[in-house]
Amino acid sequence: MSSNQFIGAKQQVELVEQVTWGFVGGLVVLCIAFAGIVGTGTKTEIKESIVSKSEMPMPGNAAPTMPVQQQAPAPAPAPKTK
Repeated sequence: MSSNQFIGAKQQVELVEQVTWGFVGGLVVLCIAFAGIVGTGTKTEIKESIVSKSEMPMPGNAAPTMPVQQQAPAPAPAPKTK
């Protein structure tokens, strides 16, 4: 039994259209809700927030330092042989 015989071709198209519009409506509602939750801030407030967070040192994460390479002592001169 095919799907066209089960619900009918016209009803199937209408169902797909209704589901599509339902998804679109849900997406619009989620976008509006997310915008309300995040809130609005001026660009300078957002920029200052980002800068202040980036300048704070992370606890327990010291900045890595380059190892200091020590010079090896010069080899002793070979004894002179006659």
